[in-house]
Amino acid sequence: MESEKGILRIRATVEALSASDPASRAEAAQALEDELADFDLRIEHPAGEAPDRAKAGVPFAPGEIVLALLASGGVLTSLIGLLQNWLSRRERHSIVLEIGGDRLEIHGLESADQQRLIDSWIERHTEAVKP
Repeated sequence: MESEKGILRIRATVEALSASDPASRAEAAQALEDELADFDLRIEHPAGEAPDRAKAGVPFAPGEIVLALLASGGVLTSLIGLLQNWLSRRERHSIVLEIGGDRLEIHGLESADQQRLIDSWIERHTEAVKP
């Protein structure tokens, strides 16, 4: 993924219990995109097959999107809070976030262990974008 100065690019993959069903993953990813509509970010679709709703020539992998957002203080924390809220309403789903090979899997049910992993992941990537 190309990087733009001051822009953080996060690969987000929606996982479902029935992960072998691309239509289910694509549907969940579309619902997530709808949820993110008011968040200040750009959604991109990585290479793959385009779903029926996509414009011709726009590549898309079912269940996978790239989130491009300003790398400023608190934005990752806010994004992950929004994702956790979305997951709390969608049983049997998780979201895998990846920046430069560093992966974080988020589940709807919060736990102290998961929160420690989230905090550590956010810290690593917040430090990485500081001037």
